Amino acid sequence: MTNRSYITRLPIKKSGDCQVWIEELADRSLIDWWVTNIQPEISKDRDRPDCDWDWRLQYNIFRRIFAKRQPYFFALCTNGRAETVVLALCFCLAEERYPPNNKLRSLFGWYLTSAPKHILRRHLEKTRVPGLIGRGSLDAILVKSVAQGHKGRVWLHADPKGGKPLLRKYSGWGMDRIPENVSVRRFRNDVNDGRYFFYSENSSDKAIKFLDPYREPYHANSK
Repeated sequence: MTNRSYITRLPIKKSGDCQVWIEELADRSLIDWWVTNIQPEISKDRDRPDCDWDWRLQYNIFRRIFAKRQPYFFALCTNGRAETVVLALCFCLAEERYPPNNKLRSLFGWYLTSAPKHILRRHLEKTRVPGLIGRGSLDAILVKSVAQGHKGRVWLHADPKGGKPLLRKYSGWGMDRIPENVSVRRFRNDVNDGRYFFYSENSSDKAIKFLDPYREPYHANSK
């Protein structure tokens, strides 16, 4: 599988594209922006899986605890009215076992969230809020998997608070569910609750190609 660059734009519903970029976080500044501007509104919705996520804690502690497993934090960003606006955040471990085949390595997408569009309209022109934000942030993990030599292999867990809609979302993004009889143990007490999903090399390739039109430069023969 050929290495890909991160996406540089996302579609706008009415017309055109919104310029975006993926930033691998070398410091906490964009997380601080999220915690100040986005997370307070998310925390009001107790039905959201990310209502109580502490991104500062995750960034400060996990990078030390999981250093050998190569943690990465990504922010999907765009230019707002007056400042950089974070559309989505994700956190992954780049050196993990791959439950469908324990002989292979993969990325594990640990935390993935996108800002509600009604909140983004406070920071962007109302007609400039893009689509595909969730897929755009997950694409960063897929691109990193390829760059790491894992050929796009990625897996993640759909938080139970997301209910069936979250299961349908990951299925709709081309992920397969890991059978419940397959061990997913990363920690001592991990149990497969039937809500783990994965990209194989083939399904990952399809998912990456889906967003190829939003990379720069884009060439038709990259499909």
